[in-house]
Amino acid sequence: MPSVMLCADSTSIKYPECLGLEAEALVSQEWLRVFSGAQETRVKVLESRPDEIWVAGSDEVDAINLAAALKQDNKEQKVCLLAFQGNGSLLSRAQAAHIDEVWDKQTFLEHYRQAKAAHCRIEPIEDLRKNTGGFVPAAQKAERGYVLSILGAGGGVGKSSVAVIAAYLSQSKGYRTALVDADLQFGDIQYLTGREDTLPIDEALSTPGRLDALESRGRQPAILSAPTHLERSEELAQSMPELISKLRERFDVVIVNTSPTWADFHLHLLETGSNALFLIDQRPSSIRSCKHALQLCARCGIATQPIVFALNRCSRQSLFSSIDVTCALKGAHVVELAEGGRDVEELLGTGAPLELIDSGNALCQSIARVLADLLPKQQGEAAPVVAMPSRKRLRFGTRRKKAACL
Repeated sequence: MPSVMLCADSTSIKYPECLGLEAEALVSQEWLRVFSGAQETRVKVLESRPDEIWVAGSDEVDAINLAAALKQDNKEQKVCLLAFQGNGSLLSRAQAAHIDEVWDKQTFLEHYRQAKAAHCRIEPIEDLRKNTGGFVPAAQKAERGYVLSILGAGGGVGKSSVAVIAAYLSQSKGYRTALVDADLQFGDIQYLTGREDTLPIDEALSTPGRLDALESRGRQPAILSAPTHLERSEELAQSMPELISKLRERFDVVIVNTSPTWADFHLHLLETGSNALFLIDQRPSSIRSCKHALQLCARCGIATQPIVFALNRCSRQSLFSSIDVTCALKGAHVVELAEGGRDVEELLGTGAPLELIDSGNALCQSIARVLADLLPKQQGEAAPVVAMPSRKRLRFGTRRKKAACL
């Protein structure tokens, strides 16, 4: 018997996008039982006693009333209320009814992805992943090198710059670090680092011996640059999961720069990597693109807990702050990366990343703070914050007006 029950009105069940679940067939999920009638839900709950009940509404009564009734029927039953348009009054009523949890949309989507992913680890996943390169389920990840993916939906958000700075900071802290330019068509990390000793990805794959000889030295990480022959990018993409797997066996930290257009490899990194730093810049289109990427993850059953959202190019004059983006992403925790100014473009443009870091640039300092929470503990260090920082919940009425356009 499925351990999760969802009660929602008939329209939301027929059109799951009303719940933020585009292209999901709710009634076809084997792990989920779906009901639209309030009384029917109460009867089935008493009969089957599921582990959790998610209440989004019903055809007869409001969600808060149904959730309260279910909790009154059985005080030991876990009841979660979906409140996408929550307010202080609603939260007070939920607390008075002893409802276990009140979820905004983002929290609901995360729980949905977790439950679906857990089911997929138990049941055959060939149909779901037939075009994704045979990803390894998260539960089967090997304890090897730490992989940090630098993601973004669309171009221009600063992925290459952040990847370069993060790799050099990691190497400078004593981690044996490899930097991979997985933007297979237009990657420019070789130029941003000013290095002539990079190993092109196509050569690494065609001559395994060269990969075995790859090393990081001093403050210089090992670098795998974009392939020399761009016309082979689609072919090489199929081998990228194997390449990352080999690198994490040889290095403490692997930083992966990705392409702006999402493909199977991005999902692979989310599924098997350690963390992903998802960059958003100061354009409203960047936030909308981030939402589209998260919807893709939901449809593919990819959990997003490893993602750290980072708002890039923050300053006092910025259009958005992390609070604005948190509101837009329905409560997701967002860190800020400072505006680095012209020095970032000028020094990386001339291949001088260490000079940029040593200058005390604000962007470098903010990336260093993020890495301090993410990178694995070194001997003698205090334990860092693991994976995704805890969600920062906003008080009602604190949202800034300029975020309303989102």
